[in-house]
Amino acid sequence: MALVKCKECKKEVSNKAKLCPHCGVKNPAVGGKETLIGLVAMLTVAVMLMQCMGGSKEGGTDKADAAAKETPEQIAAKEAACRSDLQCWGDKHAIAAGIACAPAVEKLAKYSHKWTDGMMETKFPRFRWANKDHSAITYIGDKIQFQNGFGAMQNHLYQCDFDPLAKQVVGVRAVPGRL
Repeated sequence: MALVKCKECKKEVSNKAKLCPHCGVKNPAVGGKETLIGLVAMLTVAVMLMQCMGGSKEGGTDKADAAAKETPEQIAAKEAACRSDLQCWGDKHAIAAGIACAPAVEKLAKYSHKWTDGMMETKFPRFRWANKDHSAITYIGDKIQFQNGFGAMQNHLYQCDFDPLAKQVVGVRAVPGRL
C-alpha cells in the first residue's frame, strides 16, 4: 500500500482506496500521474510510428525517387558491375539459391536427412565462383546430417552449383565432414 495524492483534492490517500476520505471522490488514486504518464507514452509511440511509416522527404531524396531517376543504361551498368563482383552477385541470389538448392541437397541422402541450421541461419553461408564467365555460383554449407547404414546421423559438407540467370541448380555434391 502506498500513499498517493487524490486526483480531486490533492490530499494523501491510499492507492487502494475506493473513496477519498477527504472529498468523497470515487477511485481517488486513478487518473492522476499514472494517466498522464500513460498518455505521454502513447503519444510518443504514435509520433514514432508516424515518422517510421510516413517518412519525411525534407533534407534529402527518397530511395524510391532516386531509383526512379536512374536511366536504363545506369541500371544495366550497376547490374554488370554486380555480376563481376562475387560478394554482390552471391548476396543478391542467396535466397533464390537456398530455395532451389535445399531440396537438391536433401535428395543426396541415401536414407534420411536432418537440417541443423537455426531459424535465422542460412543453409548456405559461403559461396564462390563456379563459372565466372557464365555467372554461376557454388553455394557451400555444412548444416545437414545424413543417416548412415547403421542409423546414426553424420554431418556432411555440401556444395550446390547455381545459375542465377536461369534460376536453376546445375549440380550438387556432398561429403562427410564440416567446414
